[in-house]
Amino acid sequence: MMKMPSMTERWAGSSADRRLPYRTLALCACLVLSGCGMFQGKSRDEALKELAWNYAQDGIRLNVQADPMLNATAGQPHMLLLVLAQMEDPNAFAAYARQPERLAELLLAETAPEGILDVQRFHIAPDSQREINVPRVQSARYVGIAAGYVQLEPARSARLYQIGVAVDRSGWVVRDYSAAPEALEIRLRLGPEGIQDSLSMRAEDTAPIQPESGLVEFDGPFPAPVIAP
Repeated sequence: MMKMPSMTERWAGSSADRRLPYRTLALCACLVLSGCGMFQGKSRDEALKELAWNYAQDGIRLNVQADPMLNATAGQPHMLLLVLAQMEDPNAFAAYARQPERLAELLLAETAPEGILDVQRFHIAPDSQREINVPRVQSARYVGIAAGYVQLEPARSARLYQIGVAVDRSGWVVRDYSAAPEALEIRLRLGPEGIQDSLSMRAEDTAPIQPESGLVEFDGPFPAPVIAP
């Protein structure tokens, strides 16, 4: 004859059944935690250490607003030479920006001097506004601006900017960080005798433009408008 379990045995069995889900949950938690340890993502510090200062086509955006009496001499405005220099070491630009004679050397340099990675030259007309996109060259971390005013004083004719870095995080269970240089936007207001205002910020991302096939007219500035067939 089959023996029926006693009340004590039934209670012990039911207690074990009740504890089973908790044990399963605890086991799953341990597996998740151990998995996080095994598949741990890149930390913020690691991402910054591995940061690569690569070339970027639209890495620098220059917005220039010129006064109607720009670079005034004897009551008359004149064109202004503007030089944009890129460096890995800020001291390379500071060496030119401390003295008017050295700043003039940089303004007249046809190629990038020693310690400077790249030099771009622009001629700014009085009472004009220009938006200029400049590629950020490989290894560039700083951007210097030199303005060739008639009265060349470094305090009014030179500015130095640092390129920022964006750190992004992805993942929920496993957090993974990545770091990349930001696009730098520089806003210059050029007065009659010097730089009046100078702001820098992270440049906003621009939406990509989808090209359309068609005839391209040769007349007019490039990029020329596309005429659909």
